Amino acid sequence: MKRKAIGKMLVTLSATALTLAMICGCGGQKNQEESSAAILNPEPISSSESAGSSEAEEQTGRKDGERFEETVMIEGTAETVKYEHVKNETIGFEIDYEYESFTRSEESDRVRFISVYDSADNPWNYLDVTYSAKGVDDVAASISGELSKDYEVTKDSITLEGVGSCTRIEASGANGETAGKLVTAYVIPAADGCRIVTAHYTFESADGFGKRFFNMMNAMTVIERNGD
Repeated sequence: MKRKAIGKMLVTLSATALTLAMICGCGGQKNQEESSAAILNPEPISSSESAGSSEAEEQTGRKDGERFEETVMIEGTAETVKYEHVKNETIGFEIDYEYESFTRSEESDRVRFISVYDSADNPWNYLDVTYSAKGVDDVAASISGELSKDYEVTKDSITLEGVGSCTRIEASGANGETAGKLVTAYVIPAADGCRIVTAHYTFESADGFGKRFFNMMNAMTVIERNGD
């Protein structure tokens, strides 16, 4: 009688152990799958000197000159990028730029971001930001007319994440001094006129600097001007 009871107890314990092993195995497989998914699709990670985690807070809460890092996906690979925040109330804009890739230069009427590989006196790859009290149509027509003297020019509308709808002017040089050069100008409407952001680069650097300039533009924010 006792042997039968012991046998039943052993069978029950074996079944329980088997069930627990299956549960633990499924849980382990699930955790492993979740870990693999996290590695293949990492979430953006950011760290900065200031508080505020939302995208809006990052734009309006950062101070001019504040530096921070973000981990972003570039061509399927997680890469840590070092940014510096720019807040210029004279021109009326905020933007983040990669301070290891560009040198920031400011004048009374414009801010320029020049490739660290270029000469500041005669750069090939750089981005200008300036202000105009005129409307978008007038400014876009003026830029198109000037560029068309040396470039082949096209004009269209584009929506940027940070500022919404704006006018884009693309110019490509085919002959003479402009051969191989590209210019992309964005005319961004604002209540007090418009902001003009112009990227200068080359056919050879289009995949690199062209994409970096577009990323900067996509994150740009127009703010209220305190200039004259």
